[in-house]
Amino acid sequence: MGFIVFFSPSEDKVISQADKDFSLSRMQIQHQQDSKNDTIKYCQDKQIKILNKNGYFSNAPQVDFLASLWKNRYLHGYREQILESYLDTLRQILTKHDKILLKEVYGAKNFTPKNEMELNLALQQNTTLQAIERYCGVAFQALNFTSLSEESKDFICNHVYIFSNLFGVICARDKIPFYKLKQGAKIPYLNLAKVYEPFLPLLDDFLSQTLPNPQDFIIDLRASIYTKIFTPKQQNFFFEFQKENKIVSHYSKFYRGVILRLLSQQSQWRDSQNIDFETALVFFSTIEHENLRLHSITQKKTTTIVKYDIL
Repeated sequence: MGFIVFFSPSEDKVISQADKDFSLSRMQIQHQQDSKNDTIKYCQDKQIKILNKNGYFSNAPQVDFLASLWKNRYLHGYREQILESYLDTLRQILTKHDKILLKEVYGAKNFTPKNEMELNLALQQNTTLQAIERYCGVAFQALNFTSLSEESKDFICNHVYIFSNLFGVICARDKIPFYKLKQGAKIPYLNLAKVYEPFLPLLDDFLSQTLPNPQDFIIDLRASIYTKIFTPKQQNFFFEFQKENKIVSHYSKFYRGVILRLLSQQSQWRDSQNIDFETALVFFSTIEHENLRLHSITQKKTTTIVKYDIL
């Protein structure tokens, strides 16, 4: 008997100290090169360049991190294509000051020092963090991963799969760089349907092998935009949150993070051999949180919908 957890990413990402240090080092190298009037000339677009061991600058990002992502032995070439399309889009935004693309990718109408800095940082692709630490939106704030015990962190790293909007399905422990890409972006080759196209058969195979027993299940903590991309055939729990009889999306993000935190803190969940579907149903029916109260449980094919009132 076993289970896994599906989780959504967030548009907000952590900029780590390593990101800042690397960005600063690139600026210093550029300043030194400019001041020495080196024969190596920068392109007019002032893209951030990467210094290789021979002392030459290259536009190519470091993509070594791709090799460690979930199922990358089957997906490496595809992920490289998606990543290059993304980086080309960033270059177009920055070199042409393309406000239409800026809004589609970043969600902003105008350029600001902040979004230009973040887009330049996204071009570097050189420093990485675990995905569960890189994302920092509402759900991840509620989870508060860094404050958890080592046992709880291990539970999350071993059970949680995040549906990234750029890298596809990744494990919580997979390391990814900083990036900015609005969820639901409609850019060719970067929309969710296109990104996830080769993932769907792999997901089906993975789930059938990982969860082969009738009592195995999925805890689906994804937002609806991701549930529309892929619907598991296995038994699964899906969660809705309402306040004054109205479904509230912002609170839903927060309480999905709360539920994941509660799960990770339960010793019985950390030993997944002791959890079957019926045991999970009892847990979600009697969940203890001061701001949540069970409203209803309904069944729709293989999906058990657990609805909570927010107090």
